[in-house]
Amino acid sequence: MNKQVAMLAAVCGLLFASTAVADEDDNPDWSKQQQQAAGSSGLGESCRRKTDCKEGLKCVRRVCTDPHEGETCGATADCGGGDLKCINDKCTAPNASSTGATSKPKPPPSEGDDNGENAKPAQAAASTGWMNFRLDDGQLHPFIGITGLLGGFGMSGATGDLAPGFGPVNSAILFALKAGLIVGGHHEIAAEITPFFTANLAGTAVFEMNASYAFLIPVTDHVSWPIRLGIGLMAGPSPNAADRPWLEIRADLVGVNINVGHLLIDLHLPSFRYFLSDTGGGITAHILDWFFGAGFGYAF
Repeated sequence: MNKQVAMLAAVCGLLFASTAVADEDDNPDWSKQQQQAAGSSGLGESCRRKTDCKEGLKCVRRVCTDPHEGETCGATADCGGGDLKCINDKCTAPNASSTGATSKPKPPPSEGDDNGENAKPAQAAASTGWMNFRLDDGQLHPFIGITGLLGGFGMSGATGDLAPGFGPVNSAILFALKAGLIVGGHHEIAAEITPFFTANLAGTAVFEMNASYAFLIPVTDHVSWPIRLGIGLMAGPSPNAADRPWLEIRADLVGVNINVGHLLIDLHLPSFRYFLSDTGGGITAHILDWFFGAGFGYAF
């Protein structure tokens, strides 16, 4: 009789322990295949405890989650080097929602659904994404644009034996196409070319091109102070270029660079250009120009 009671008590104890374990670890989404692969569950996959997830992940609400998820960031590198991406200044799993559950793509709204109300949030999100474009996200951003320096002044002259010296101050204008690359949000490498309209001082249009580097000193999130240096050449007919090539040195020390979404605005206050050329006979010709204006570009 005592043996039967002891066996019954042992069976009851085993049943109780199994029930306790089942209550603790029960997860309807946990398949047998996943149980066999415990410790290898990736981001957004099911789990019962932290040890079920890959290294660096934690088990939150039975889903493997990156501990950096939801943190504020300025670049993807701020999110711990895992699978998270810096999206809208938040560390976010590319294929998961804020709770770690895999998100399902929503079908595009049709024109007749809810009288078009579904389309309004999508349009607002697209607009917000355009404005949240950042140049300092750790990626390379090419850009194209124009430079219009339509107000300026300059003077020309010569140095050397029997050189006439510098003449009076004259007006100066410049219009150019530009393209370049922004690196890390603070370094700009660009090329500028004026194939059809450059007027240094008074006279005929000439050809001018230069390559430049600028360091964009941050002032606010969308405003910086560009310090730009460049080198190039000018050539063209008289009287501006006197039918000879000129070496150009560029220096922009005072200005404002504004970034609004993908739009780049560059204010020149002014942009200084210095040209020199050897005329022969020991005489060197010089042109000094100060250009005021603005440049506009689009960054990708």
